[in-house]
Amino acid sequence: MSDLFTNFMHTPGFQATLAKAGFFIKDYSNSVAQPNQYWNEAGYTPSDLIDDAWIEFLHPEDKGRVSRLWAKVLSGQQDFFEAEYRIRDPMGHWHWMQNRGFVISRTAENKVAIYLGVDNEITNLKEELYNLNLTMQDMEQRYLQSETLRVAGTLVSSVLEVDKTVKMILEQAHQVVPFDTSAVCRYTDGRLDIIGGLGWEDLEKIKADICPPEGETPHFRVIQEQVPMILEDLGERYGDMINKNTKEFPAWLGVPLIFQRNMLGILEFRSRTPGFFQNDQIWPAMAFADNVAVALANARIYSDTKQEAHTDSLTGLFTRRFLFARGKDFFPRRNFQSSFISLIMMDIDHFKRVNDTFGHHAGDVVLKEVAALCRNTLRKSDVCCRYGGEEIAVLLPETDKKTALFIANRIRGLLEKHKFPELTIQVTSSFGVSSTEDHPSETLEELLEEADKALYLAKEKGRNRVETITGPYKLLQETP
Repeated sequence: MSDLFTNFMHTPGFQATLAKAGFFIKDYSNSVAQPNQYWNEAGYTPSDLIDDAWIEFLHPEDKGRVSRLWAKVLSGQQDFFEAEYRIRDPMGHWHWMQNRGFVISRTAENKVAIYLGVDNEITNLKEELYNLNLTMQDMEQRYLQSETLRVAGTLVSSVLEVDKTVKMILEQAHQVVPFDTSAVCRYTDGRLDIIGGLGWEDLEKIKADICPPEGETPHFRVIQEQVPMILEDLGERYGDMINKNTKEFPAWLGVPLIFQRNMLGILEFRSRTPGFFQNDQIWPAMAFADNVAVALANARIYSDTKQEAHTDSLTGLFTRRFLFARGKDFFPRRNFQSSFISLIMMDIDHFKRVNDTFGHHAGDVVLKEVAALCRNTLRKSDVCCRYGGEEIAVLLPETDKKTALFIANRIRGLLEKHKFPELTIQVTSSFGVSSTEDHPSETLEELLEEADKALYLAKEKGRNRVETITGPYKLLQETP
């Protein structure tokens, strides 16, 4: 084997081939070095290699770490060296290198005599990993935005008290749009009234400072122009608005609260850092503003309809009368909005058996808990009503067919797992889904008719399932 290696060593071009492959050798005893191709192309000399001058060419962020590893080799603590680092060529360009090497022999004093190593340039790989990391960060940020918006939408549907809803939405918004303070002001008859906020020591004390009277203020400019607005320093442009309560929060972002073309108020964020808010924060801020606007609109609607007895006394859901009243408001929206409207009809399976076996009180409990389950699953903007008996209808504005099917199947799965303390049987429900995506319905009645047909189909096929008249959405038949 030694003869074979000796022959290879004396083969013409063998050393040059090793150099091209990245191999290099240092003979410290004789102060001789055989550099590799990377070293030669970089413009450095063999003496730079043998004198360990290469350490001085390392990136400042890598130099300390690599120096400590190389010191262990020189001191005899270890014979193997491995590191990744950035090294500068004579032109000032940085290259990522992966270096591995072994001590072949040492002197009697345990100093390195001969060292064999190999370099591999990984600049392109590092750039690809960097770009991949940026992509992953962007995806994580988008997921965070999507998830916080989903949670915010759920909060809007689960809490009727507008002040509590606003506070919880702002807490979710803080994960996506960092701020030091925030506030929501409701706009009514030319006046702003604060209804919630986050980050202020005493919100009641500074209400007038946050929601100024009508005039030349950023709040009313946002309301009049109905577009978001960013101010790097509130005091530079609106000095009259700055006082001891608000001066420590100069950066300002204001977003209008609009629902069904109605101006409901303004959502504002503030920061202690001037110029903190940037344009890329406007979209997520507007998304949360939409949830706040829905909360404000539905709080008003809920208050009005409650006074008019538009809620079912047993379940707390809206009544059939209210469904038709609200339906008239939603359907004209399709004339100027491209989004779809969907509808879910659900009917509790074998409900008569529950009443006959366990009594009407048990039946009432089932209706109440099914209604609560629906409310907690739906958005505040969705209209969920007791359509009649054990039948529930859900009007889903700005919702396509696929999403409506998912929502229906989610309710179905949750109900299937739900335990009713007073019952020894499982309670399930059948669902029919219709959408303007499939049927360009011009009236709520047409959409209800299609959903009712689908519900009948679900009953025929064995109950506890979701159907449309165009066929079941099989991917959603599993419990989410």
